[in-house]
Amino acid sequence: MGKIVRFDCFDVDVVAGQLFKRGVRVRLREKSFQALVSLVEHAGQVVTRDDLQRRLWPDDVFVDFENNLNTAIGRLREALGDSAAHPRFIETLPKHGYRFISTVSDAPSMPHPLGARGLRRWRPALGLEVPGTPWVLEEKLGQGGFGEVWLGRHRRLKEPRVFKFCVREDRVRALKREMTLFRVWRARVGDHPHLVQLLGVNLDQPPFYLEEEYVSGRDLRTWCAAQGGIGPVPVGVRLELMAQAAEGLAAAHEAGIVHRDIKPGNILISCLKSSGREGETPNADRGSPTAKLTDFGIGHVVSAEALAGITATGLTTALGASTSSALVGTHAYLAPEVLMGRAATVQSDLYSMGVVLYQLLVEDFSQPVTTDWARAIPDAVEQEDLQRCFAGRPEERFGSARELAEHLRSVSARREARAGVARAAFEGGAVKIASLAVLPFVNLSADPDNEFLGDGIADDLLTALSRVPELRVPGRTSCFAFKGRTDDLRKIGHALGVDTVLEGSVRRDSDRLRITVQLINVADGFHLWSERYDREMADVFAVQDEIAQAITTALMPKLAAKRPAPLVRPYTGSVDAYELCLRARYHHQRRTSEGLGMALRLFEQAAARDPNCALAYAGVAHVCLLLCYFGGLPTREGMSRMKAAAL
Repeated sequence: MGKIVRFDCFDVDVVAGQLFKRGVRVRLREKSFQALVSLVEHAGQVVTRDDLQRRLWPDDVFVDFENNLNTAIGRLREALGDSAAHPRFIETLPKHGYRFISTVSDAPSMPHPLGARGLRRWRPALGLEVPGTPWVLEEKLGQGGFGEVWLGRHRRLKEPRVFKFCVREDRVRALKREMTLFRVWRARVGDHPHLVQLLGVNLDQPPFYLEEEYVSGRDLRTWCAAQGGIGPVPVGVRLELMAQAAEGLAAAHEAGIVHRDIKPGNILISCLKSSGREGETPNADRGSPTAKLTDFGIGHVVSAEALAGITATGLTTALGASTSSALVGTHAYLAPEVLMGRAATVQSDLYSMGVVLYQLLVEDFSQPVTTDWARAIPDAVEQEDLQRCFAGRPEERFGSARELAEHLRSVSARREARAGVARAAFEGGAVKIASLAVLPFVNLSADPDNEFLGDGIADDLLTALSRVPELRVPGRTSCFAFKGRTDDLRKIGHALGVDTVLEGSVRRDSDRLRITVQLINVADGFHLWSERYDREMADVFAVQDEIAQAITTALMPKLAAKRPAPLVRPYTGSVDAYELCLRARYHHQRRTSEGLGMALRLFEQAAARDPNCALAYAGVAHVCLLLCYFGGLPTREGMSRMKAAAL
């Protein structure tokens, strides 16, 4: 073995008794250094505890060998950023000894680090190498109170890595805090799939930095923007991402760590997918998204027990149980008790998780949590979970982040169970539904010109159902405002303030109609009733009344039994006149000069087909009024045609 031995990013000067990391000296006690030399000299081989004892302590020196060797190895692991549970360099073989598992090579000479003045003046910039390392800075990712965050790439291997630089020595404490928190939970729970890993540290000499795993994605807010907004992301995916973040938070909490700054910017989203070309940064917008919690820079250890055994390797207890009431974190996400000056707790982190969850569900990261937040959440199960996150008394919130994760993953099952109970109660007549919105029916015909039919049938059903005094039905303008939109029916019903929503479709094939209708419970989005009707166009009035009576019977069986009279009142005996009226109403509602002109001609044709069709004459009069008002028809001519229609 040469005088200088190299492994990973470390150089060992055997003669000088010094350890360097990327050209910066790492302070290491003599016994720990001797243990390192012994291990690298026999890299890949088992070095027994007896061998280490003979090298570190001469036979004539009496020591508490077991404790002192454990301490020496512990300090060595600490200096290398290694872990007994997840070793990168030193593997423990119980009852045997240790084995150095990293690749070792001879270095021709020590790297030439910058001088002390150069290191102090060094600042991160595009294209610069991190002093004493093979990492080249490629992109500035952001900055915080401690300094700047950069993406670096290995000069030869092209692997990405994140560097958190602190160029001011008075701000190094923020990095030291985060380093300590990472090490605390690594000692307690190891590496976690939903927590960003700490891979390296340089806090001895400038430039100070933490070296972290690169998550090939973006923060939650940016990732959602790349999907076209929160809306296109399925609700199930949003819930799963928050469940994963909650699992990461649970691991931190179980290690005794409170995050204190949970927000969309500290939840990183990456996508699982097949690997691309060598050296290519993965595309974060393909594959199954996964979440990782990051940035514990203002977190703290709330459990003194969490530090037990950590201090044996040299960590300070300065970050022990905190009673500080200093206000830290992003205000919009802080729990009320923290804003009032109380110390952050596990429950205050859960409140912050609730805020992010709420913003995902309402599809707006700028939306604060107000006293009437529940009005924007139509789903009863989602409301229930958010209510526990936002409880004013911290002890009434979820007991743990793990419990929150379990609830988020059971939303669908709980919703179905609740819907089953609601359906059973509905079918048994135990539940009275007092309001219903009728949405425009979708045209499923091959001919897109048949769209008027879906609108017309829905409009007639709306009018018929509004005749039921016990049933509240929003007007046409309110209901038809949602035409063509793909909003969740629960949100539409919530916006219209109704218990149920009636939606349907119409397919026309020559003179045959297929009308499909379904009644949706707004509380959970599940079906209460559905039916399909295959009829002739000549039976259109009969089928409309059949649908209206079926809905009334389903909603109010006792009332329907007392109401034998038809709800749908035919306003013409001519199917041709009816179709012309539907077409005219369709163009009438467009409120354009071309549409009004077409509506006038169609209403006049309907009146010609059936001289007793009152709707046709009323339509002629109203269209003439609008045309006069908007200048599409001379006033004198319009008044004359209106009078003729009225008489």
